[in-house]
Amino acid sequence: IVLYEGMVLDGWHRYQVCRELKRKPHEVTYSGPDPVALVRSRNLHRRHLSASQRAAAVAIARTSCRMRAAAMYR
Repeated sequence: IVLYEGMVLDGWHRYQVCRELKRKPHEVTYSGPDPVALVRSRNLHRRHLSASQRAAAVAIARTSCRMRAAAMYR
């Protein structure tokens, strides 16, 4: 399970199963420069999306990430 700023970045379903089974999951904290790129690289290829749907998902994720970053530096 990959964590970023205390939130699950990748492995949400594994995290939920571990909680149900009352087991401690193996966690790694992401320290790279672009969490959106990590999520995109690990997840978009598994989805049955058209090229335009993939592009829209990436755009939404980037906008969200930029908004959070801008809010942190206000």
